[in-house]
Amino acid sequence: MAKSKTTTTQTSTTLADGVVLHSQVPMQTELERIFNWTAKRITLKDGASLDEKTHATIRPAARGHKAKECLGYFKLDGWTTHDGIAIGEIAIIAEKLDRDPFDIAETVIHETVHVWAAHEGVQDCNKSNKHTDVFAKYAERIGLVVEDHGDSKGHAYTSLSDDLRQQLETKLKLKTDVFNMWRLENPPAKKKKSTPKRTVYVCGCNVKASVSSGVTFDAVCNTCTTAFIPVE
Repeated sequence: MAKSKTTTTQTSTTLADGVVLHSQVPMQTELERIFNWTAKRITLKDGASLDEKTHATIRPAARGHKAKECLGYFKLDGWTTHDGIAIGEIAIIAEKLDRDPFDIAETVIHETVHVWAAHEGVQDCNKSNKHTDVFAKYAERIGLVVEDHGDSKGHAYTSLSDDLRQQLETKLKLKTDVFNMWRLENPPAKKKKSTPKRTVYVCGCNVKASVSSGVTFDAVCNTCTTAFIPVE
């Protein structure tokens, strides 16, 4: 495999008072470059390339309610313009940007396959998001290696073929240095300590006693000689 020349892209700027701004623009630009490079390589049924016919945007996005193993997703018509143009959205999970840059590129290519299938009007996932044989067919045509682990995700497991990885390195010249930050995982919410429930008892002279719920409290006040009763 040929070795590509390594260059360093500046991704931070020191502002006044020593504040350092870490820009996501170089990473965002590289995600778009990977998508455009992939889309140019996809020939549609009408002979045009995908980049000539599709409206899409790509961005890092917080996981939100997505499963922890989710690396990215495609949403048809996720965005729009003032002119009413529907734009498909590719989101790359920001908490997963600590991976090898070639793995991140593979995720972009995987999601681009979904864009391709959507543009051709074919269903590559069922209602449960299980990746079907149709997805596998399209993914293999672009150079991904597809596996089915026999679970509910179907053919969702993809990786770069040796040839596709080499093309990313030698033809696209993937800028690996721009993938130098990622979003931290949200720490699990701390469980609040539950306060034991208590029952308040009162006697005839209004003396109160607080007792753990479930404990039998059978007592008589020494002052008024009446029994303590629970307060409703």
